[in-house]
Amino acid sequence: MKKLISLIVLFLVAIPTLGFAASYYGCANAAINANYTFCETPAGTGAVTADTALEGTHTLYANGYTITIPESLVMSTAKLSNKDDGGDMVDGGKFTVNTTGWTSTTTALTVTTLEVGATTDLISITGTGTVDPATGSIFTLTAGTCTAGSAANTYCVSDARTTNASKVSASFTTLTGGGNNSAYGWCGNSNSSAILTALSVTSAIGSGSAPAIYTNASGTVTQTGKCVGSATSFAIPGCRGNNSTTPLYIVGSLEWGTAGTGSGPPAAGNFVWQPVAPASGGGSYILTTGGTPVYVGIPSAGNAADVVAGKYFIQKTDGVPTVGTASSGGGVPYAY
Repeated sequence: MKKLISLIVLFLVAIPTLGFAASYYGCANAAINANYTFCETPAGTGAVTADTALEGTHTLYANGYTITIPESLVMSTAKLSNKDDGGDMVDGGKFTVNTTGWTSTTTALTVTTLEVGATTDLISITGTGTVDPATGSIFTLTAGTCTAGSAANTYCVSDARTTNASKVSASFTTLTGGGNNSAYGWCGNSNSSAILTALSVTSAIGSGSAPAIYTNASGTVTQTGKCVGSATSFAIPGCRGNNSTTPLYIVGSLEWGTAGTGSGPPAAGNFVWQPVAPASGGGSYILTTGGTPVYVGIPSAGNAADVVAGKYFIQKTDGVPTVGTASSGGGVPYAY
């Protein structure tokens, strides 16, 4: 009897159920919510239904396949990955969002961890969706953490849409550059048309090799969280605006890398710092390599015209205020 009970327990534990976290592996190029897109093994055995695989506590591995996120899908899961898990799975594959033909504003993906392998980008956004930006984002990504991959173009997210008729909104707790000089956390890379993208990254941190946020888009991309320079390389910023005519707009704080001498700047290239209205004596700021504030954004209360125009003084820590100007080219980013 004891042996029979033990066998029954082992059998029940071995069955993935809605109440238990499990790992599922891509076994077909298909929509993420289609039945049998995922299997229990990398070899493609134990095909599972979408209802099982999309339970919020599971890990979904691309396993070399292209997994499509369709219009109007609203889902959450613990982890998306295209990285070899150390077993028999294939490194690579990706999760794709093609907005062409979309009119809905409800498509949303929530995931705790994004994990990038050494082959391709993890999430690829393309298309020409036509949702008016004023009505909401055509696709919303809410993620916890992601560090880009170790090879060229192994981004956490690639945003290569070619229209300004839609908006993508994305938020991360921490987004970090990867181990190659083109392994960006977020790559906004369309030269042909405008893109309207709102990013909110609590800490966009440059690695020793690449920025966390890189945009070469000719449309508006706004980072509302802080940009932090690499702790190991003076050359690597947290955020880089690489389009010569359209800057990357940064609303949050700008912080140098915290490793001391030799750490990277918060931002570089063509960018404009637009700090939110700070409280008196605090708010958005720039840090030196040693972590000490050198500029603090404060309201331009001394000039009524400046207040109406929404301008700021940039207060040096030596007590001498300087009226800010928008900057680009990677210089000291005064702002208004």
